[in-house]
Amino acid sequence: MKVKRNIENYKSRLDNYTYGAITADTVDINVFLTQTMDDQGIFTDYPFKPLLPYLTQKPNDLGTFNSFVYGRFPAAPLAFYINPPIRVEGSSDDSKLPDVSSYRVDPLTGEPIFVTNLDMTGNADLIFTGALSQNSQSVTYVLNANSNNITTTGVHFITFLNEYENKEDESGNLVRYRKTDFYSDVNSVTEETVTLSALTKQEEYFGLVFKPEVDSEVFIDRGVADIFERHALLGEIKTTNDIDNNRNGFLRT
Repeated sequence: MKVKRNIENYKSRLDNYTYGAITADTVDINVFLTQTMDDQGIFTDYPFKPLLPYLTQKPNDLGTFNSFVYGRFPAAPLAFYINPPIRVEGSSDDSKLPDVSSYRVDPLTGEPIFVTNLDMTGNADLIFTGALSQNSQSVTYVLNANSNNITTTGVHFITFLNEYENKEDESGNLVRYRKTDFYSDVNSVTEETVTLSALTKQEEYFGLVFKPEVDSEVFIDRGVADIFERHALLGEIKTTNDIDNNRNGFLRT
């Protein structure tokens, strides 16, 4: 991953020996993680009949087992294709904290009340967003976790209620927020997202990556006349006798 950042604002421009030196202790860089998938074509699903018995150990004759490099292995169970998740962690601001607060506030402090295990997405069957635990020092919460596996899915945050951090935004304004740490176990290949099945490429669909579309163009045969011909002939008529002389009576009154 290559990231370019203009560090002009972090350099000294004083007229002394520090000119041109980087004066900032830290440089913040926003990294956006995205995922793209390519359409590999139109396939036909056939009933999957695995080669049994399943292997009990991953093959190592080609090196470390990697399905993305070596493809499908006969008799390999689904568990062989699932790699351990990669944990991404770091620090953030507390801008996501209001997403898990209930609609009630403490009448004494005016602070929002966090209800543990209250799903704030409104769709508890699919994903969970809410507070997991809280005390007088911090609130632990998760965003967009699988309702059936909250522990290892979603983005987990812990916001420290009594610890504040200050930083300057790009405009030089002072921004104050509660210290917040986060982590997420990233793994797009899980038993919930993939299956083992037999995919067969049909010959008539070779080279196609989308469903065939029929493009019909409507053409109206108007003979020797087009839609503007009558108007063009009218421009040549000076008298009523010209109507009979033009195109053997093509124009009539």
